[in-house]
Amino acid sequence: MTEIKGEGEVKEVITSRGRVFRSLAVIIATGIKVLFNERDYLGRGLEVTNMGYESIVSHLKKVLSKRWEPRLVIIGSEKVKNLIPLTQGLNRNGSPLLFVIEGEGEDSGNVIRGWVERYWGNGTLRGITVKTKKEVKKIRCGKALLDFNSYELSPAWRMAIETDEMDSSFIQVNPDMETSIPGLFAAGDATCGGYNSFARAVAQGMAAGLSAYRYVYHKKFGAYPPLFAYRPTDFTLRSNFRELPPFQKDLLPKSLVDARKIETLLGKKWSILSRTLHGKISIEEITKRGPYHPEELREVLERLVEKKMITFHLEVKG
Repeated sequence: MTEIKGEGEVKEVITSRGRVFRSLAVIIATGIKVLFNERDYLGRGLEVTNMGYESIVSHLKKVLSKRWEPRLVIIGSEKVKNLIPLTQGLNRNGSPLLFVIEGEGEDSGNVIRGWVERYWGNGTLRGITVKTKKEVKKIRCGKALLDFNSYELSPAWRMAIETDEMDSSFIQVNPDMETSIPGLFAAGDATCGGYNSFARAVAQGMAAGLSAYRYVYHKKFGAYPPLFAYRPTDFTLRSNFRELPPFQKDLLPKSLVDARKIETLLGKKWSILSRTLHGKISIEEITKRGPYHPEELREVLERLVEKKMITFHLEVKG
């Protein structure tokens, strides 16, 4: 389970392995379901609802025209319930049926709740592994049907967002892909509104990336980045214009590359500097410790930023 702690200026993303990543900005681009190895069994025992609603009916009729042993499994989100009456009505050959609703909840009858971890077999599908809140089950089946339409109606995120403001199946965003929580952005099919498509997801991903960059840039430099055609700025250009604004003295330079690469670029004069770029010493402290003129140091740091060799950390309270 991945968890996002969205309160406060610094967000935390906790992975299923317990690793914690801290950042000023987070982009949620989960899609509408977790995928594992579905592609290994598509057309070989695993099928998907697609191609329209009439097609779903004819697909189910075809699937249920024979009896499946040990069972037919239908997998989806909470909205897979829309398919249960139709499936039961078409099941004239008496295939044992099992419905897997991905998410938390209690089992009832031939409906179980949990998360599909894996599809398995020997070239053709023989079963699925489902993790419920009580146990991990290996369930044998003759056929599995993934109701993708159910996820389009109600995504099944395998993720917890620790905030009271994210209580919808889909995430509300503005045109800049900002959620109601500063520093938290979202893109793709997990967001509200619009028409689900590859083009929409890509466009939203680009917008979310630029918006997150803009947000963090402003946090660090107190100004918004000149994004040129992406977000044109109406102002009078001057002969001394520079892309990067003046660096605040409390910024903490952090190297993104091996120290030797920086030494090679800058030469021996700056060899001491390369060993101080660990994100714990401010620009002001570096100036005091080393024989560097502030303006000369700024030019060097600017050069390293442009070469994508360093970034800046920021002391944030809370």
